[in-house]
Amino acid sequence: MLPRQSHRRRGGRGSGGHAAAIRGNLSGAPTPPQPHTVSDSRAAHTVALAHGSRPPRLRHPVTMVHRSALGALGALLLCSLAAALPTIVVQQDCVSDRDCLFSMTCADNKCVCRDGYHLYKDKCLGGIEATCNYDEDCIVDAYCHNHQKCACMENLLRSDDGSKCTGNVTAMGRLTDSNCHENFDCEQYGMAFCESKTNMCQCRVDAHLRGGRCWESRKLGEGCLSTDQCYTPRFAENVECDKTNHTCVCVLGSRISPDFLDCEFVDTSTATTSLSHLMALVASYILAKIVSS
Repeated sequence: MLPRQSHRRRGGRGSGGHAAAIRGNLSGAPTPPQPHTVSDSRAAHTVALAHGSRPPRLRHPVTMVHRSALGALGALLLCSLAAALPTIVVQQDCVSDRDCLFSMTCADNKCVCRDGYHLYKDKCLGGIEATCNYDEDCIVDAYCHNHQKCACMENLLRSDDGSKCTGNVTAMGRLTDSNCHENFDCEQYGMAFCESKTNMCQCRVDAHLRGGRCWESRKLGEGCLSTDQCYTPRFAENVECDKTNHTCVCVLGSRISPDFLDCEFVDTSTATTSLSHLMALVASYILAKIVSS
């Protein structure tokens, strides 16, 4: 009798529903499912906190909205905002720098090119060492190195003020007399594309110009089928495709540079000059010791 009395005391007034469920199970009758309401979730959450256990996660009605619908709505909103933004050009009215592009500044209520950027067709293009995100942000014959700074194409040198890149344009991969409007017009030159700034065919970044055609650039030690594919930044004439191993190697009379990227000329006088310089230092040291003694 004592266990039954103890059970009654623990149940209290709130145990009626639980006891009824037990009686129903003992009698074999199925227990009807109870509807789950928000108040039930909050009650379970409160009880769990009171006993120090982990509470169940409360579900907010907003989670019922499908996430893909939110994503589509966000994309539509961004597209609408982008379409509504006006095109900002040089000499456009402004009140502060916020009204201009990052390459411009507001001076006398007009957007003008800031220092380091130069006017080109109503735009301000970054000079050498100017901040950039894409190649289109830089001046002609330059590219955006690592999406950070404008730099001249290979084999071209920057001018004193950094406003242009000078040198042999054919060396950096521009094909003369090759007007184009789209990349399709440049397929006859191999790995070339149509440069939008000049409307001329130009070799891709991973290609180089040789013999009026753009070849895929293969570095020292890489596989090759023709010497035209082998390329080094400074001395391209010192590299060839080995016919036996089919790899790019330095030609006879040159050696690999310390950075393993180029083939340098072998200067036979370098060793003799260095030895003579060392002997002169030793002789000066011995002479100084004799004088001091």
